[in-house]
Amino acid sequence: YSNNLETILNGANNNSIDFGLNWYNDFYLWSENLGKKYNYDTFTIASVFSALSPRNKLEKNKIDTINVLDAVKQGLKPEQIKVSTFNNNKNKAFNIALNKDSIKKDSLKTYSFCKNVGELDSNFVTIDVWQMRALTLKKEYKTPTKLEYLQLVDLHQKLANKYNILGYQLQAITWETLRNNYKTILK
Repeated sequence: YSNNLETILNGANNNSIDFGLNWYNDFYLWSENLGKKYNYDTFTIASVFSALSPRNKLEKNKIDTINVLDAVKQGLKPEQIKVSTFNNNKNKAFNIALNKDSIKKDSLKTYSFCKNVGELDSNFVTIDVWQMRALTLKKEYKTPTKLEYLQLVDLHQKLANKYNILGYQLQAITWETLRNNYKTILK
């Protein structure tokens, strides 16, 4: 897996490297600004965003996050607004914003995402669909167990250290590079 990540990392162009080095910090600043506006911490903003993310594009997800926060502020119910994801996820986002639910630590991918985005916590790495593809260089992959997930985080941390970057930056660089070149990289 490490060799696969290095292959992708070494094939990254300057745009993908810049993207990966800055993506989480830029997203943190976005979360921080929303947190100030709506009186939430950045982890909660990231959690609302994360709850709304299944099958949702990034920019639309940001709009949906703001719409949920506005709706909660106005005292609206989930069924009174539309978002671009599943109703269960919309309900979860509302409950997070109402402090009735949270992203749990045992939800490794989403919790890691919230720690990366909401706190810039470099002890976590988000291992999502695209990252599993980067690790395996295959479209199809096996979902990692909890132990395997933690081992993959450790692998990212060690490799990132070799390149003097953070684990979540390595993940973002390889994610962006693979996403832009998946037809030539994946088997």
